Amino acid sequence: MHRYISFFVTLFMLATICTVPTSANATEYRNDHIQAQAISSTDGTVVFKNINLLQSGQPLIATTYDPNGETVIWQLEVSPDSTRSSRRAKIHRTTVTDHASFWVTVTNNRVTAADSPYVAMLPPFIPSEVTLTHNSTTAKMTWIYSTTAGGGGMLYLQCAVVGYDNICSSRYQ
Repeated sequence: MHRYISFFVTLFMLATICTVPTSANATEYRNDHIQAQAISSTDGTVVFKNINLLQSGQPLIATTYDPNGETVIWQLEVSPDSTRSSRRAKIHRTTVTDHASFWVTVTNNRVTAADSPYVAMLPPFIPSEVTLTHNSTTAKMTWIYSTTAGGGGMLYLQCAVVGYDNICSSRYQ
């Protein structure tokens, strides 16, 4: 009986040693399994990680909830003319009542351009005065809105680049 147990333990150890990747394969194994991700947090922020690995036509999508409990759908899509060091991406934020988006260019982990702001709102909301600004770390679109009942306010959609792997954090207020 002891001989059989010893035989199976040895067989198990040999099988384990044969299936563990060597140090040369370990890097390849890890790189094959790193993926772009959309991670949402409870404060309404979405972090798009590893966007440098995202290919055109493969949008990242995340869902959060605004303070009123309304569903917010976030999407990041990469432009076909993006390169590994310079990513051009479109940030979208959609709710039942509105849709906002803009394009941002991230080169060597720095915001180098922001353009094409877009805001659409369902009545009774009317967007106006849309502005889009950027610096080396952040692109921010701001717009004023009014309502047919005479109310209104200001909203913004922001994308901030953080870290060395093209992390793009999006926020809407």
